Amino acid sequence: MFSDLQKRINLILKWLSNHGFRISHPKTNVIISEKRKFKTPFRPLPLDNHAIPTSETVKAVLGLRFHTRYSWLPHMKELKAKCIRATNMLNYLAHPSTDCNRKTLLSL
Repeated sequence: MFSDLQKRINLILKWLSNHGFRISHPKTNVIISEKRKFKTPFRPLPLDNHAIPTSETVKAVLGLRFHTRYSWLPHMKELKAKCIRATNMLNYLAHPSTDCNRKTLLSL
């Protein structure tokens, strides 16, 4: 299985280099999704002599956060924290001591 994955990675790298693209090593992660309670050990895959790190959660396209256990909990926690920060900022600006007018608050 390992050699098949490595062959596929090499084919993808070859195609990308032929078409003028490249992969950013610091942004690349591997996520292994298993429903079993105990994970099987996984050897890190090399990508241009850099080992691809494995992680529990990965932030993917459009800001979605994927988890190894098929859970939306990490994504929801991050989204809640972001909304709370934005709400706190609006509450601070809406206070009369900040002297922020209604038009500015509505545009924010």
